[in-house]
Amino acid sequence: MTHIFKNNILNKYGLCSDEDREKIIIGIESKVYRNVVSRNFREVIRVTDKALENLSMKMTPYDICSVVTPYNDEIQEMFGIGTYINASYIPTDLTHYIACQFPKKEFIHLFIELITKSNTKLIISLIDCKEYDYLENFKCIDRDVIKDEYDNDLFFDETYKITEKYFLRRLRFFKWKDFDIPTKSDFLKFYNYFNDIRSEDTNIIIHCKAGAGRTGAFIFYDILKHEKNVDNFIFTRKFLYLRYKRPRMVYNDKQLQYIAGFFLK
Repeated sequence: MTHIFKNNILNKYGLCSDEDREKIIIGIESKVYRNVVSRNFREVIRVTDKALENLSMKMTPYDICSVVTPYNDEIQEMFGIGTYINASYIPTDLTHYIACQFPKKEFIHLFIELITKSNTKLIISLIDCKEYDYLENFKCIDRDVIKDEYDNDLFFDETYKITEKYFLRRLRFFKWKDFDIPTKSDFLKFYNYFNDIRSEDTNIIIHCKAGAGRTGAFIFYDILKHEKNVDNFIFTRKFLYLRYKRPRMVYNDKQLQYIAGFFLK
């Protein structure tokens, strides 16, 4: 089996280097692959959780979940943010994703700083944000909301005019519960809408609550959707890439099996 990574690159940002995680991923690659082949997705999750546990940064007051914190502070360094924020940079062939935790109220200002300094023009929210909406704190000139054409309860497409030249768009998906999966019909309606409006080679902020389960599943689907042929090896390699970039991506076996159902025979 060809290894996922070609180069060992030390990460200057965090306590756990890219090289450390790379060695761990290579060490479990064959075992994960065998379990993908046998469709034992619970074991895939268990093996990767166990191998990568305790490698991410310690929980801070910013964080919602102790097991989903970034491996490093790459995002802060990349965009010049003054302090810690729970976010991870996940570049793919088409999109530069910034996978984030939903911000607590007292840290919304840091989330807004991330949006502006990363020059993000599209946010994907896989939760409804009805408890409180971080964009209510965003000063804007105008706001336009387009409800989905299906039943008005599937998603919203919102555009915020921040300045005369800066427009921020957000898609909010309402049909995906925590730790669970949406219906394939609802998911594909939302994904296809996103795919039609996306711009390539731009930063897209994506979040659910912890920024791992639903967020990871969405990114995983998007990665595989743009592969010519998805087999067990490609599935394994791309899943391990996600977990290399951010802990607990595609949080449980139910979500992993759900994505496999679209691509693996």
